[in-house]
Amino acid sequence: MKRKIALAALLTAMVTAALAQDGQVIRMGDSALSCTDIILQANAAAETLGGAPEGGLMTGENAVAVAQTAALHTGMGQAIPGLGAVGGMFRQASQARQKQQEEARTVAQSRWYYLNGLYAGRQCDQVLAAEAAATAAPKADAEEMMD
Repeated sequence: MKRKIALAALLTAMVTAALAQDGQVIRMGDSALSCTDIILQANAAAETLGGAPEGGLMTGENAVAVAQTAALHTGMGQAIPGLGAVGGMFRQASQARQKQQEEARTVAQSRWYYLNGLYAGRQCDQVLAAEAAATAAPKADAEEMMD
């Protein structure tokens, strides 16, 4: 029994550490990112900022409101005791999910700005241009030799 509790505590600590890493703007290993890695990480943050389309009819609180209204109009609200409480629980879950998504967007936005600062500070434009030129030069030399 003690082993199971210790194992559960260890797994919880590991998952919490992983989740905390995702919620941080500056992460361990950022100093070792290459310019290409910085671009990939910034793109991932930008995708988080874009997120899934919102405002559809059957998302979040709208779905709860539509379901409750339909149940009340059909008489199911009287037939099913506690329908309002269930709707309230769904509304709370929806609000918690929205809050979590907003926090993720805030972290993603700050991380995107941080990564852009790294990109500029490391002069990645010049580094990537130099790498592209160095890759293109041997190809041009090989084509000249074939002519």
